[in-house]
Amino acid sequence: MATGASDRLPQLPVPLAVTVVIIGAFGLWMAWRPSGLLRREWAEGTGLRRAAVAVVTAALVGFPATSALGHQTAMLASWLVGGLAGLILLLSGRTAPHPGPGPAQGQDRPV
Repeated sequence: MATGASDRLPQLPVPLAVTVVIIGAFGLWMAWRPSGLLRREWAEGTGLRRAAVAVVTAALVGFPATSALGHQTAMLASWLVGGLAGLILLLSGRTAPHPGPGPAQGQDRPV
């Protein structure tokens, strides 16, 4: 009887796995802090955009975790689904532009 191919990669050494998880946690913190991209998309978004934000968040958690554990198929699925959700966010456009560092609207700059 033929056995199926293994779905597991060799497990990462502990220091490398910890580094991967720390980098993933930092990326998640950067995305969800008050000025972060995912926080703004969630606040301004509709149902589709909020679902895409939730999927990107799950991918930001799932990819480093499955990478550290060595699950090849789950790692690739997390990466692909997160990328697709990111494309949905990019292509959906923003409802309102993010205010720039310039003067408030309606106020003239002194000359």
